[in-house]
Amino acid sequence: MKRDYYEVLGINRNADEAAIKRAYRSLAMKYHPDRNPGDAEAVERMKEINEAYAVLTDAHKRQLYDTYGHAGLEGYTQADIFRGVDFSSLFREFGLGDMFGFGGGLFDSFFGRRTTTRRGPIKGADLRYDLTVSLEEVAFGTEKTVELPKMEQCQACSGSGAEPDGLAQCESCSGTGQVVKEQRSGYSVFRQISVCTKCRGKGKVVTKPCKDCKGKGIIERTEEIKINIPAGAGSGYKIRIEGEGENGGDLPGDLYVVLNVEKHPVFERHDDDIYLQQEIALRVHEPNRHHW
Repeated sequence: MKRDYYEVLGINRNADEAAIKRAYRSLAMKYHPDRNPGDAEAVERMKEINEAYAVLTDAHKRQLYDTYGHAGLEGYTQADIFRGVDFSSLFREFGLGDMFGFGGGLFDSFFGRRTTTRRGPIKGADLRYDLTVSLEEVAFGTEKTVELPKMEQCQACSGSGAEPDGLAQCESCSGTGQVVKEQRSGYSVFRQISVCTKCRGKGKVVTKPCKDCKGKGIIERTEEIKINIPAGAGSGYKIRIEGEGENGGDLPGDLYVVLNVEKHPVFERHDDDIYLQQEIALRVHEPNRHHW
């Protein structure tokens, strides 16, 4: 059977969040597997400590636990238990940096789940622009200027869609981003967890929309881009323009211009050859007839 969470952290039931964090830090420094290499017992102890911390620092989960004990959390998966807890940030706050090597196998062993580690900058979406050109333009090469509409994060509100004082905690989910419906039957608890429809899982709602983006968090702008079309390009030819795609978290995506060569009213292209079909009059020349 699972031990009492308060007993695991060595705190009393009236402990506030600061006391819980102090107790967790002390135990993590002692039982983290990096400080106890090859010690399977330390790994299990750390799992227990992490779970206790995740439950007791979440107001809703703590209330369920205080009311029903471990039975109050029977409907929660491991992912539900640890959702919203950023252990990496927590250790940075403790001043431990990367010394614990969070990520990969160690992180998985702590929480019993697969995780993904960010290994590079987040790139925005690539864009495609279909450009129609004439046969003459691709025959000799040319430069074209196009107007490209783009959606980008509103700089005024940093994408939140609200004025600086225009965000409030969602009342429907109490800021958790989730709605929990419970039904008890004897000693069993049936729990359904869904994303809060009011705040769409964000935990906050806009009370004062941003004036620049009207609460959308994104704005549309038009940008003029010059495109160099090489001589000999044909339909389906792609021109990649780096950094002209949608803005991402760190880097913008790329723009791919795809050419479509118009059908010429006179000339017809076959690969690099130009054909012309032309009707011509046939004039028959009859030589002078000589009589002998």
